[in-house]
Amino acid sequence: MSFARRTAAHAHSPAAAPAMQTDDIPLRETTPPPLRLLLCLLACLCLTPALGGCGSRNTATVVQDGPLPTRQEAAIVRTARKAIGADYNYGGCNPAEGFDCSGLVWWAYQENGLSIPRTTSAQSAGGRPADCAYPRQGDVIVFRISHKGLHSGIYSGNGYFVHSPKTGHVVREESLRKDYWQSRLLTCRRYLP
Repeated sequence: MSFARRTAAHAHSPAAAPAMQTDDIPLRETTPPPLRLLLCLLACLCLTPALGGCGSRNTATVVQDGPLPTRQEAAIVRTARKAIGADYNYGGCNPAEGFDCSGLVWWAYQENGLSIPRTTSAQSAGGRPADCAYPRQGDVIVFRISHKGLHSGIYSGNGYFVHSPKTGHVVREESLRKDYWQSRLLTCRRYLP
């Protein structure tokens, strides 16, 4: 028998296979459960910045926030947020009767002792222009919804705005990053110093 045949025959025989070694001790984790949990949490915390906010709000078109809001800016936003859940009502400008879009904006400013125009068309022309890429909290955001129709809301920070959408809906806070709003953004107006 040749060397190649003997080697092949030896390799396939049961006696030639190396014996598997096993311990009589059952396998178990060497790390205690509380420490294992702590290590998992640490790993998650280390991965969070690397994932860049995976699963967070849409960041396709980022609206950048500038410096921290002033007291007046924060007060306007707080007031607008108090109206969240109020019904849309054409011509409405207070929580008891509901709000149309410009009525909500007008009311939030009035509640803070500031006078601005009442209608969306006047709001879109008043104040002074603000950079829509870097709006400040409290800025008035105006959209062109149709060839004639305008819609306004209040920028609330982090790419969101508060507005009273339309009949059958309620005041809500919504992302400016949505394609619908990005494609209809007309102007941003600054009424605060």
